[in-house]
Amino acid sequence: MLCWTPRMLRELRFSWMARLITAVAVFLALSTYWKTSSNLLTWTGFHVKKFPLDAYSHGKSENYLAWWDLKNMPKFNTQNRQVREYILNVAQYWVKEGIDGWRLDVPNEIDDDEFWAEFRHVVKSVNPQAYLLGEIWIPDPRWVGTNTSMV
Repeated sequence: MLCWTPRMLRELRFSWMARLITAVAVFLALSTYWKTSSNLLTWTGFHVKKFPLDAYSHGKSENYLAWWDLKNMPKFNTQNRQVREYILNVAQYWVKEGIDGWRLDVPNEIDDDEFWAEFRHVVKSVNPQAYLLGEIWIPDPRWVGTNTSMV
């Protein structure tokens, strides 16, 4: 997986545009790795059930929600306004920098229609033609069709 810097993206963008290539990036809004450097992601940014927290030993996450119970991938608490704004700002920033859309990693695991409506609005306000594609592993009619209030 390529991790872009804004400078790399700006340099590559001209080459993509000349070749009519569309750049869609992967967006992980569900979880993060514990090794995040963001100081806003305190314990309130996650779904903590109880302390102590243990992200590094073997076994499943028991004291906090994590994607597939993987200890090193705690789920964001998108009900926390600070976390929500952080995620939306990241999505908006990279669209402003020139990506053409997002491939959303398991968006159905954030069961919050208001969050996804806000996500869509933020991205489409920068680029109305932006692609939004979700990877969903189970059939769910809620996520397909003409429902433009969500992703």
